[in-house]
Amino acid sequence: MVWTYEKVRPVPGMDQFETGDGRVPTADTPIGRLSNVICFDADFPDLMREPVGVDLMLVPANDWDGFGATHTEKAVMRAVENGYGLVRQDSNGLAAAFDHQGRMLASADYFAADQQTMVAQLPVKGTTTVFAWLCALGLLAIALARFHTRKETVTHDPHQQA
Repeated sequence: MVWTYEKVRPVPGMDQFETGDGRVPTADTPIGRLSNVICFDADFPDLMREPVGVDLMLVPANDWDGFGATHTEKAVMRAVENGYGLVRQDSNGLAAAFDHQGRMLASADYFAADQQTMVAQLPVKGTTTVFAWLCALGLLAIALARFHTRKETVTHDPHQQA
């Protein structure tokens, strides 16, 4: 056994357990640096950013009909932001494997077939990404443009008497 990980973020109203310490484990292996979180943990960007230099993130999950695809979509965003491959093996939802650019390489939907088997070949090397920084800069640019436009509107109000 290489590590033990206890879920950090319980699903409100559903999970009744003592949470883990929030440290996301990593292990260097012949196929790359591996890490994992559990299910709902993958919805939290701060937690998914914690392990540095990860090549492949494993996310075991147990969802319910109508929500598994949503959790999988959130997890793939974390993979793109952080530059690692992702395998989200979901026992009651959409299991899928993605590369570090968010491309789905394989999937198996628990509710679409009687038996599911998913086989995928993922790149074994993650990448450094600036995705989150570009999003933050874009948001800042929009906010500054909006502030500048509003300031101009207030300063040059045509209904204001000189």
